[in-house]
Amino acid sequence: MGSPYNVSGSASQLFFPNKTCAEYRALSFIAESLAHPQRTLLSAFVQHAVDREFASQFFLDEASGQDNVAVSEFLADWICLLKKVRPVVCTDLNESSRREIWQRDGGRCCVSKAEEKKQYDGSLVLAYVLSPSIFCDSDLVNNLLEIHHRCAEALAWLEVFEYMKRNPNTLHTPSSGKFANPAMGTPANKSSWNLWYLQAIPGAFRYVWVQTPAFFRAFVYKRLARISNWLYGCTGSDRVHRLPFNLYLRVASSDWAPKHQAEAQSLRLIEKYTHVPAPRAVDATQYSDSSFLLMSGIPGEIVGRMISTMIDEQLHSVARDLKKYIAELRQIPQQHRLGRSGFQICNALGGGILDWRIGESKRRELRFLDETQFNECLTDDLPLDEDARKLVSKSHGVKHDIVFTHADLNLRNILVDENGKISGIVDWEYAGWYPEYWEYTKAHFSARHNVRWTADVFDQDFLEYRDELRAEDMLTTMAPPW
Repeated sequence: MGSPYNVSGSASQLFFPNKTCAEYRALSFIAESLAHPQRTLLSAFVQHAVDREFASQFFLDEASGQDNVAVSEFLADWICLLKKVRPVVCTDLNESSRREIWQRDGGRCCVSKAEEKKQYDGSLVLAYVLSPSIFCDSDLVNNLLEIHHRCAEALAWLEVFEYMKRNPNTLHTPSSGKFANPAMGTPANKSSWNLWYLQAIPGAFRYVWVQTPAFFRAFVYKRLARISNWLYGCTGSDRVHRLPFNLYLRVASSDWAPKHQAEAQSLRLIEKYTHVPAPRAVDATQYSDSSFLLMSGIPGEIVGRMISTMIDEQLHSVARDLKKYIAELRQIPQQHRLGRSGFQICNALGGGILDWRIGESKRRELRFLDETQFNECLTDDLPLDEDARKLVSKSHGVKHDIVFTHADLNLRNILVDENGKISGIVDWEYAGWYPEYWEYTKAHFSARHNVRWTADVFDQDFLEYRDELRAEDMLTTMAPPW
């Protein structure tokens, strides 16, 4: 999803312990010279080469020590090469051949298997995966499949580059807003009235509705869940349903009721103490064998769908907003943490945490009196040698503040508006009280393969938790939660 500009400040384990290697120097030089998406497009020349060190040194020899003109010329040559191996639309087949191809493939794309049309109507778009002109190029004619495979990601970034060049002020998402899910958001331009409605009468609506008997609410929820797909389409989850007035309903078995109650409490704390744009909890109830959580929707698009076409300044804005919202979460008064239970690390109600970093939390009640007990859980039964223990002690030997934490700030749970600014943060089921570094290390854990996201958003503002991240990287490698 992109190459970062913060190469030198990245804490990602995918980057290089040896910062003198040619690849690191090449990517750093590219980051200093180009903005996204040009930076990502040229970085693909290095990162997807058969011999990355050789490709890096070749680039450095050609461009290093010169002005940005040399880098731009290298990029132009790279784009020219990519266009030679780019798939092209076929326009030279007669109608009979086009019909035979359609019949051969059963009206489906031979790659994706997506069905085009039930009947052939002459509008079929055919493409050469390899351009015919490539067979006339003596430098490219050998090892064609290997060449095409190596260029696949670069070709995708070429499409992004050309799209952004044509539409410099427009963010792009393949879904075009046609989804409905509180964990995904709703189209901002279609939900303003619904948002006004919910904000205008939230207290009255919630108070009156939750006073009705639980069996009646459960009856209504089940009926609404049945017709929601017909009204609004599938949300992508059979447990999440879109309802009228920009409301969303989560449905689960009754054993999930404590988790629904905890998430609802998290949303109430956020609404009361912060300005974080989060859903509003309307109702959390259990009846018979089912549990229900009713909440408001949030406008915006998933940042993971948008990041490819977000320029560096927009991602910088996301980082600033996220830093501010995390600071607000940490200011939620701590009396809500201790409550009557006395457990420091727990969910918003003082019960067991739910966190897929700790797989056992899904199977039993896990809450901790203090950070020491929490650390023991993280290292329990792991075969730590002396070096591993030294690494862990750098993190676990430090006393951290226990603060309110979202605990799952991944690319699916942050929504942005059409300008690339954060419009919402969703999916608070893992929220609770954790050591202060947990937000940062979980963000890396959730998106460790998206270096642009971790380096340009989180690594900019959480410089003090590098030892904790190294320890977590090692522990999660030794004991994956799945």
